[in-house]
Amino acid sequence: MNDFPTLSITPSVAPWSQTKTADPTIRSSFDAGYVQTRARFTRVPITWSISYQGGNSLPLADKLTLEAHENAVNCGAAIFSWTNPMDGVTYQVRYGKTPIVFTPLYNKLFWTATFTLEQV
Repeated sequence: MNDFPTLSITPSVAPWSQTKTADPTIRSSFDAGYVQTRARFTRVPITWSISYQGGNSLPLADKLTLEAHENAVNCGAAIFSWTNPMDGVTYQVRYGKTPIVFTPLYNKLFWTATFTLEQV
């Protein structure tokens, strides 16, 4: 199993987001106005939106490392270990449905990168 590469920059905090991948609740409405609920499944995975931008833009070497990792795991096909920089917990994840978006800055010496990671 691959590990997420070690980069020289940490992700930007400002656009960071973390959410549940899906709501597992099944709701059944009744004529009297009551609603019965139950969980469709008990495990609720997490999705993270990661961004390297502004003062946390990637140097070209980090961009190439991240791009090579994305290719090594075939975008979202393979699972890899990733340590969340916000809480220090290691998760088993895959890249989200959209490939990493790289945007060049400063004559292609620095790059922004945005992507999602989904807990497996």
